[in-house]
Amino acid sequence: GLDGTPEGPLGTSYALEANGLTVSIGAFDTAWRSAGGREDKGRLLLGSGYLRRFLKRPTNADIVVITFHHPLEWLAEFDAKGVSNVLEASGAIVLTGHDHVADPTLELTTRGAALYCRAPCSYDSPTYGNGYAILDIDPKIAETVVQLRRWYPEREVFDVDTPTAKDGKRTFQWPIEPGDMPPALQVSKSAALEPLAVIAQEKSVLADHRDDLESHTVSDFAISPRLWPVPHTE
Repeated sequence: GLDGTPEGPLGTSYALEANGLTVSIGAFDTAWRSAGGREDKGRLLLGSGYLRRFLKRPTNADIVVITFHHPLEWLAEFDAKGVSNVLEASGAIVLTGHDHVADPTLELTTRGAALYCRAPCSYDSPTYGNGYAILDIDPKIAETVVQLRRWYPEREVFDVDTPTAKDGKRTFQWPIEPGDMPPALQVSKSAALEPLAVIAQEKSVLADHRDDLESHTVSDFAISPRLWPVPHTE
């Protein structure tokens, strides 16, 4: 087995080599304050300080994987914010469970990005849509394919989870360096200025004396608040 390194009182880290890649894994406990019911939501703690300490440590890893049981929304708000900040700044792959629903998502934020892979449960009951996920990660082409598998009790077999995703898989551009990330939203200058021109025409006296879309900077529309309602005539 792997030799683990303690990460505070409730975490353990591991390092391994796979297919010529170095993988750094941090496993943390979110269940230590759990009472086992819905009242746990918003009350659990992971400890963002321990997570930050692990992720800030130089490892030269090709892939960083963080795993804990409960999704972020089950943590106390202050801890969830701290944890998400650290995860997205580090560009980690985050494996969670608990909700028994497969929901892989790529989060792009001002802090960075993280690939959150919420896994289904491997067993709930004989008739439940039990399942699992396989992650195929290729850093050379910055692509991660999440293959979802589901239990079909009628056939007594695991097969492609088409009820959850088309073809039973989701493909993400991941892992990527923060500087290489595509913009979450890209808007042209004209697309941003045209609505401002319309607003200026409708709600300012100054705009009555300008052509509709001739202004080229946002400052052209930054005028003092008008004193009379529109329409207004001298």
